[in-house]
Amino acid sequence: MSNKLPFCACGCGERVVKIRNRYILYHPWNRGIPYVPRPKQREVMKKRYKENPGVFVPSFLGKHHSKESKMKMSQNKERAKKTSNGLRGKPKSEEHKKNIAKGERRFWKNLTDEERENKIRKIRSVIKPTRPERQLNSLLNKWFPKKWKYVGDCSFFLGGKCPDFRRIDGKEQLIELFGRYWHKKEDIKTRQSHFKKYGVDTLIVWDDELGNVEELFEKIKLFMYKISWSTRLMTNISGFRMLMEAIM
Repeated sequence: MSNKLPFCACGCGERVVKIRNRYILYHPWNRGIPYVPRPKQREVMKKRYKENPGVFVPSFLGKHHSKESKMKMSQNKERAKKTSNGLRGKPKSEEHKKNIAKGERRFWKNLTDEERENKIRKIRSVIKPTRPERQLNSLLNKWFPKKWKYVGDCSFFLGGKCPDFRRIDGKEQLIELFGRYWHKKEDIKTRQSHFKKYGVDTLIVWDDELGNVEELFEKIKLFMYKISWSTRLMTNISGFRMLMEAIM
């Protein structure tokens, strides 16, 4: 078996331990082989330029930076360091935050539906579902199997916006999961009115509602089957009357 094993690639004349190995352990790659220094990068660039003058056109071949340009480059680096270190750790003012929010809204309003969808797809391709989204998805699959699907991975768009959950049993209903830190109460109307244009009802679920599972189940159940609060109250009253009659 040892005669069938290949020799070590370093040139020592010994055989390797296994067939798939190329070197013996701790044997340097240049053992027994003379070291050949690599040519300089400038020489390589010259050769490439001579071989393909139309394809490879080096912009700085044979040139050097002047002292003035070197000074300007060093000054620009120092300025960038000072600005980054100066803003590091400092909280943003409320005016600065408002200006950033206005700029982002202006940017998203000017986009078309296709551009907005492509932009959201690029962002969501990197981001995975959050912990609240995974928790709500597991609860929906447990309570209402084969009725809800997570579409926050950009698999479904409506008017250039991507909801979180969509009903897949034939009814036009959506569920949006909002976070108290990221969203405000004003966002509820804007989101619901946007999807209402396309004849779709939207339920807003807040992330802190996931702690109370019973109330969340009732909220989603009322939304799905359109049970009004008046009918729910009447059923409770009738049940209470029947109970009192049985006791009396």
